[in-house]
Amino acid sequence: MDWHGGDTIPKAPHACWVVPVTDTYAVLVAKMQPKLEKAGWKVLACSDSFVTQLDNKVQLHELAMHLNLSSCLPTHYRNASEATYPCILKPAFGCYGVDMLVANTSEDVYAAVPDFDEGSRNWALQECIRGRMEYSTSLLVQNGCILDMVTIRYEYDGEVYVWPRVREVGKWLHPNDESHREVMGRFLANYSGICNFNYKVRPDGRIAIFEVNPRVGADLTSDV
Repeated sequence: MDWHGGDTIPKAPHACWVVPVTDTYAVLVAKMQPKLEKAGWKVLACSDSFVTQLDNKVQLHELAMHLNLSSCLPTHYRNASEATYPCILKPAFGCYGVDMLVANTSEDVYAAVPDFDEGSRNWALQECIRGRMEYSTSLLVQNGCILDMVTIRYEYDGEVYVWPRVREVGKWLHPNDESHREVMGRFLANYSGICNFNYKVRPDGRIAIFEVNPRVGADLTSDV
C-alpha cells in the first residue's frame, strides 16, 4: 500500500491486512484505524496512545512501575552519578540500536548527551544485563489475549554490547516460557496487534525486558 499517513487512504484491492513494520507506522495505523477500515483494509490495533507508551522506553518503565513489574526490566537510573557501570544509554524513541551506547562512566553519558539530567523524558539510562544470549518474542494479541507467540534465542560473541554492533554466533527457535508469557500478558492487557519483546534472562530465570516494539520484528520476517 502506497500510504504515508495522510488523510487520503487508497482503497484496499481486496481483503488485506495492514501490518506495521516501523514504530512510527504502528502509531499511524492505530490512530487511523477507523479510516483504514472504511477504505476496506483489515486492521488489528488499539489506541495510539498505548502504542506510543509501549514504544517509548521511558514510558515503558513507568508502565512497569504501575503494574508492579519494574523487576522485569533492567534497573533504570534517574541520574548518571548513581548508575552502576557499565550501563546502557538509549533514546526514549528509536530502534535498531540507533544512538544507543554502552556507557562505562558518567562522563560517557554526558559526552553523548550533555543535557542529560535527572528524570529525563528523552533518554533512558539502564542497567547493563550481561550475557551472550538474547531473546526476541513476537506475539499476536487481540484485546489483551495472546493468540500466538514465537521466540528466537540469539547468541552473540560478547556479554556487554549494543545490537547490531556485535557479531551473531547462532540463533534457534526457543520454547516459550510460561512465566515470561504471563509477564508479557500483563503489559499487553490493553493491546491489540502484533508486537515484539526483546530481552535477556537473568541467572535466576527472571526476564529483563529491554524494549517492546509495537510492530512486526525483524526476527519474525527473517528468522522464523
